[in-house]
Amino acid sequence: MLVIRSRGDFWSRPEDASTIAEEAPNAKLLEIAEATHFVHLDRDVAGRGIFLAAVRAFLAPAGQ
Repeated sequence: MLVIRSRGDFWSRPEDASTIAEEAPNAKLLEIAEATHFVHLDRDVAGRGIFLAAVRAFLAPAGQ
């Protein structure tokens, strides 16, 4: 499981993301410092590139 949280997200709390990541087996938590709730629409300098790279890596078949 991949848990992604944007530090500038007005909707989610940091403790929610960390609790989910701690309770899910093999979960990885990624917090993007400059991103907002709309990270998928943000500019690359605000974290969109980090977000997309993390999702691509998570979805890539094993060994790639």
